[in-house]
Amino acid sequence: MNNTNISQIPWRNLLRHRRNSLLLILIFTVISALFYMGNAVMAQSGRGMKKSFTENFTADMVIKAPTSMEVGLFGATTPSIGESSPTA
Repeated sequence: MNNTNISQIPWRNLLRHRRNSLLLILIFTVISALFYMGNAVMAQSGRGMKKSFTENFTADMVIKAPTSMEVGLFGATTPSIGESSPTA
């Protein structure tokens, strides 16, 4: 048995299969970059929606008059199908 150190085996394998190693490194790099860019886009989208919403609709607080009707952020809220009771 030859005198190969266990830490030399992976490096030897990488050097023997250069094309496969480079391809895997390239794929890993591209996927990592896509995840990074996707995360940045989603974070910026959330910040943009928050900014647009507060500037165009509500500012930093909502003031409303007391009422018996349920009022949401965009006006009167109609009940969902399961919440409404039939009148007899």
